Amino acid sequence: MAATVNGVTLFPDVSAGIAEMVRVTKPGGRVVLVCFAHGIEYAEFVTFLFAALRAAVPDAALPPTDPPPLPFQLADPQKLRTKLVEAGLTGVSVEVASWDIQVRSVAHYWDAITASNPIAAQVVAQLTTRQQAHVRQVIDGMLRERSDGSPGGVLRNPVNITVGIKR
Repeated sequence: MAATVNGVTLFPDVSAGIAEMVRVTKPGGRVVLVCFAHGIEYAEFVTFLFAALRAAVPDAALPPTDPPPLPFQLADPQKLRTKLVEAGLTGVSVEVASWDIQVRSVAHYWDAITASNPIAAQVVAQLTTRQQAHVRQVIDGMLRERSDGSPGGVLRNPVNITVGIKR
């Protein structure tokens, strides 16, 4: 079995990444991909940051969404299924599930998103220290609004869970 969670979607040549997963899998083995579903506008871990940026720094440059950023290049279930079939897999299934991320505080969210997400890191890098503080303040308010005054909350992110079998 070969599996990836939001890994292969970061490859500029996603087909080559999937082909390599298939290559290293024994015949009859499974290839599993978990990647974002529906597009960037549904991934709350990113949309929270973008909404806070628009409120705090209206002229901040956000990344283009056409074409979608790499982590979202397989968000369309049919495109994802097609890529796996083209790579030689059979019995390909795609299910959408929710990846719920518990965020304890604005600091926890900020550290997680800027350390683990290249889109967020790129956007935040363009901000001054003062702008970053203002964005964090807005995010804190958004989290508290969502969780009835608590400093954290749950961010929901739809993901495609895809399984195929190597011939």
